[in-house]
Amino acid sequence: MGLRIASLFRHPVKGLSAEPLDTVELAPGCGVPEGRRFAIARAGQDDVAGDDILSGRASPSP
Repeated sequence: MGLRIASLFRHPVKGLSAEPLDTVELAPGCGVPEGRRFAIARAGQDDVAGDDILSGRASPSP
């Protein structure tokens, strides 16, 4: 029995909504092109830790 891909998605901005794709070209050792290319972080910080990245699923801490 072969494998079947039912749907393809990428997340251009980490933590926000997925973008459906009809096709995607993959290369060995690479992820989905333009996937998680951007992230939203709090302003005024040079070093960004995981807790400082905003997500569409969680509210930022005060």
